Amino acid sequence: MEFYQTKFAEKLQESLKAVLPIIGLVLLLSFTIAPLTPSILLLFLFGAVLLIIGMMFFTLGAELAMTLMGEKVGTKMASSGRLWIVFFLCFFLGFVITISEPDLQVLAEQVPSVPNVILILAVAGNFGLLGYFKYRDFFVENINYIFRTDFHIRNILLPLGISFFTFQQLSFVIDVYRSEEQISYSLLEYAAYVTFFPQLIAGPIVTHDILVKQLQNKERKRLDWDNLAKGLALFSFGLAKKVLLADVFGNAVNVAFEHIDTINTTTTLVAILSYTIQIYFDFSGYSDMAVGLGWMLNIDLPVNFDSPYKALSVTEFWKRWHITLTSFFTKYLYIPLGGNQRGKVRTYVNIFIVFLLSGLWHGAGWNYVLWGAMHGIAQILERVLKKQREQMHPALSWMLTF
Repeated sequence: MEFYQTKFAEKLQESLKAVLPIIGLVLLLSFTIAPLTPSILLLFLFGAVLLIIGMMFFTLGAELAMTLMGEKVGTKMASSGRLWIVFFLCFFLGFVITISEPDLQVLAEQVPSVPNVILILAVAGNFGLLGYFKYRDFFVENINYIFRTDFHIRNILLPLGISFFTFQQLSFVIDVYRSEEQISYSLLEYAAYVTFFPQLIAGPIVTHDILVKQLQNKERKRLDWDNLAKGLALFSFGLAKKVLLADVFGNAVNVAFEHIDTINTTTTLVAILSYTIQIYFDFSGYSDMAVGLGWMLNIDLPVNFDSPYKALSVTEFWKRWHITLTSFFTKYLYIPLGGNQRGKVRTYVNIFIVFLLSGLWHGAGWNYVLWGAMHGIAQILERVLKKQREQMHPALSWMLTF
């Protein structure tokens, strides 16, 4: 018993050392920007206590993992745990914005720079986390290759769904910044919005105005047997697509990649076609399962997949594949860059930037960057050759797009 008490005390001390400086810095910045109201201060202290407890148990878990699964796994968990502190602070900052918005609006009239400072902090915090977890090793590898350096590759464990919940928090913060109307949610509503599990892994990307309004609707909090039945049926259908089709074709692809040095042309073509079918049914299945789970919980999620292989152009393809990602980049990147309102050349540049970043969002690798660049160039060429495309036979348009 004494051993566990000592271990508990050690971890508590370590957690305090890790968390308190960050909490103190955030409090100092908050008081510098504006005085905190008693309710916000109390809530902040409550969040700080949760952070300390969470960090303490995380370090205990990392030590246990190091014992059971080896030092490498435990070290990864410990390293990730320190960054999770920052994530929780970003989450907490987003929530504080919702409950203190009336005060911020008054303060903004007195100090016009306050909203800009808060927006910069929130955006930088979320992008900083995404960049560290998802892209840190990618950039370090490239720096090592270009400059012949030897910076350490950490092989950081990627938090599940980080690309999606980061975008959802960013959309909320930006919408609050832009909105002329008051947006105020409870902690439970905001937490449910950020961590709504049916769409957290593969989408759709849901904005707060779509999801939270449904969560606030009292009628949706009652069990609906019709929605439960429909949701279960659609979830089962999506699961079948994933397990019976996508995974089966995926096995064929894996075999081809394992023998890539020896396969012939025919096998290569079969592998390419198999991979095309795999990613189609993989994403289609996940999309169906997400919508089905949403129906079970009386939540209507937006359509994210609409037979993209029927598309007759790359532009139409992106109106059918990962629809909510296209909407997100259009609203928060393409339009702020100027959209198509600043001449043809600027429009083409904006399109290319959007798809380049879209490719990087899908994964940390040059293959993803090249994939995004190819889609951007294809969309630009479709605009340049619009008249020729319109005169083309639909069958030929489909073949070129596919």
